[in-house]
Parts: sequence; C-alpha cells; structure tokens
Amino acid sequence: MRRPLRDSFLISAAALALFGLIRFVFNAVGIRVFGPEYIGVVGSTISTLTVIAVALASIPSVLAAKFVAEYRGSGDTARAYRLFSGVVIGTGFMGLLSSGALTALGRPPGAASLVCYVPLFGFYLVFKGTYFAFAYQRQYARAEAIGAVAFAIVFSAACFWRQPSLASASLLAHPLVFTLIALVDHRAFFRLHGGLAELAREWRRYGVYSIATFVNAMNGLGSYHFLVILASMFLDLATVGYLNVLLATLAPLSLIPAAYGTAGFPEMARLHGVGDVERLRSLLWRSTVALQAIAVLAAGPILVAPGKILPLLHVPPDHGLLVTWCCIAVSLQLNMTSAPAGHFLNATEHVVRHAMLSGVFLVFGTVVGVAAMSVSGAVGVGIMRFALDGPLAWARMTLAERSVRWVGSHVAQLIGGQLAILSLFASAVVRTPPMLVATLWVVAAASQLPALADVLRRPSGSRLR
Repeated sequence: MRRPLRDSFLISAAALALFGLIRFVFNAVGIRVFGPEYIGVVGSTISTLTVIAVALASIPSVLAAKFVAEYRGSGDTARAYRLFSGVVIGTGFMGLLSSGALTALGRPPGAASLVCYVPLFGFYLVFKGTYFAFAYQRQYARAEAIGAVAFAIVFSAACFWRQPSLASASLLAHPLVFTLIALVDHRAFFRLHGGLAELAREWRRYGVYSIATFVNAMNGLGSYHFLVILASMFLDLATVGYLNVLLATLAPLSLIPAAYGTAGFPEMARLHGVGDVERLRSLLWRSTVALQAIAVLAAGPILVAPGKILPLLHVPPDHGLLVTWCCIAVSLQLNMTSAPAGHFLNATEHVVRHAMLSGVFLVFGTVVGVAAMSVSGAVGVGIMRFALDGPLAWARMTLAERSVRWVGSHVAQLIGGQLAILSLFASAVVRTPPMLVATLWVVAAASQLPALADVLRRPSGSRLR
C-alpha cells in the first residue's frame, strides 16, 4: 500500500537524519578524541571509497528506484520484481570485484577493513531506493535506526578504549546491519530466474539511463567527496580535518533534498508511468516552493553569526574557513530548492539533458576549484562548492520549466526566494553585523512562510497537489 508522499518524506527525513548524525558524531567526537590529522586521513579515505561505491552502485540504485516504481505504476509488477533481482545480483557482483581489486592493490593503506565499505555502501544505496519504490517506508526507517545503533555501540567502544582502528571499522557497522535487514525485508521480491535476462533484454533503454545516471552521480560526488579529495592535495591534513567537520555539521541541509528524492523520485516515476503530466507539474511546483521556504528558514541559524559557530565545533574561525562555511551553506540551500526539478528530469525523458548539464558544471566547478585552491587555499574549497552547485541548480530549474511549464504566474515568488538566499550569503561573507543579518533573515523568512503554510495545510494525500 502506497503511503502519502508527505508521510514518506517525513519518514525519509527522520531516517536519513540518523545517517547524517553518524558522520557528524564521527567527525565532531573523533576530532576531539583522535585529533584533526586522524579525521583528515579517514575522511579522505572514506571519500575515496564512497566515490568508488557510488560510481558502481549509483546506476543500479537509481535504475531500480525509477523502473520498479514506474513498472508498478503501470501494473507490471512481475517485471518490477525481475528488474529488482537483476540489479541486486549485479550490485553484489561489482562490489565483490571492486573489493578484490582494492585488496590486491593494498588499498586503503592502514585501514584494510574499510575495503568492505564499497560493497556494503553499494547495497545500502540500492536498498534505500527500493524500500520506497516498493512502498516499504516504515521498514526503511527501522533499518536505518538499527544500523545507527550498531554504529553508536562500536564507535563508543572505540572512543572509550582510544582505538583508532576500531573507530574506523565503526563506519562499517551501519551499512552492514542495514544491508542484512534489507535482505530480509525484500525477500518476497527476489526472483531466482529472469533478473539478469531482464537487464539484457532492455539493455539499450537501461544503458542510456545508466550513463545519464552515472554522470549525475559524479556531479553529486564532486560537491562533497571530490571536494575533500582535491582539498587533501592542496591543504594540510589539519585543515582537511576541519573541512570534514564543516561538511558533516552542514550535512543535515543535504538530508532534506535527499529525503525528498528518496520519497519524491519514485512518486514522479510512478506518475510518469501512469502518464499524469498535470499532477507531475503540480508536484514539482509545490515541492519547490516548500523546499525553498525551508532553505530560507535554515539560513538564519547558519549565516547570522558563523564566527560564533565554528569555535563550538573546535574549528578556528579564520577567514578561509568562515568563507568556506558560508559557501557550503548557500550551495546546499540552492541544491535543496532545485532538488524537485532535478528529480523530475531524472524520472522522465529529460534525464539525458540533465546529465549533460551535470557533466558541464562538474568540469566547470572542478577547474574553478583547482585554480581557487592553488591560489586561495581554504577559501578555494568554498569557491569550488559554489561553482559546482549554484549554476547547476539554476540551470536544471530552467530546463524543467521549459519542459513542463511548472512555474506559471509564480515566477516572482521563486526569484524572490533565490535572491533572499544569496543576500544572506553575501551579508555573512562580508561580515555584516549579526543584528543586521538577523533582521534580513526575519524579513526573508516572513516572505516565504505563507507559501510553506499553504503546502502544509493541504489535506494529506498520495501526492502534493
């Protein structure tokens, strides 16, 4: 039974908050117990392994989430089960191959146990999408919660006994437990025969979608993990450690669009399978309005007085790290607002055009970032993040508007929200007095509240309308 989209979003947001809390606790507590150099090394290692895992599993995870939901929407459940089974088998095969290759190469050095992170995180990505495609939202929340408890137990023991190797291994606890629970929860959908044959039969359709998905995933990796990897080439380990703390602290902002995508993307794929363009348009507009309002509301606590926040995180409030903090925050806010447009493009026939945009801005942002870091150090990290996320956010909203005309007569409201986000960012960067920034935030938030209230007071249903 399908749950209302709003309920799915709340379940997804709460569950993903636990995942974000794992990274935050590991970095915020780890930097105190084991030092910034340790966090810098482990953060770079995990980012490298995550890049590998996402490169391998992003294609099957999005492929399963989209087409399982689409086939179920069109009534072809048998095909949905075959596709799901083929994707799980393929993910396991690629994960084992990658782990074997990393082990043979002696990677990662000094943390051999983390080689298991690649297949485990790959399965985590696939099952996270299929939980919602099969309308198993409550089971998903339970799996996330139990996985988070497993991490907490292992990491607490590592901190108590001051064991860095056990602390590194604690990062495996969550995806391992989550995967084991997911295998049990999905047992009714597995088919021993026909899974790989389904992938082979429609190889052209799935292949084109897979290539586009890979490009989109690489852009997403660029704004976090490529950022950390490149920063480790230009900055000292302590600064990279501080950067990991900033990214982990601001990660809850990325959980909101991630939670929306987990719940909203399968719904958009289902509506596309049904052929209901009008409800797709309505869902896209109302979701964008709501997420933009949340982005503006979130700006206040983050940007009013960033110089007071960083010392609380044991991060020195120097100019470079302050600017990077502000750039990461505004990039996350813009990405949050444009998330519905991106998922709409991926759920429909526009996925290839979206991938082209993602590829262009990945190259653009990387080139800008390398140049900025070589000249400006830590400030360059923030510049790279904004160059990756900002232009892409505006480009994909524009592409979605040209495709389905979802903005209509509300263009002033959309642009006003974007200007509010940028004004708060600029005020924080130039170190405007906190009282003035707070006043600007109150005015901006007040302009967005009516739209958010309108979304929230709608009766609960199978979709936002």
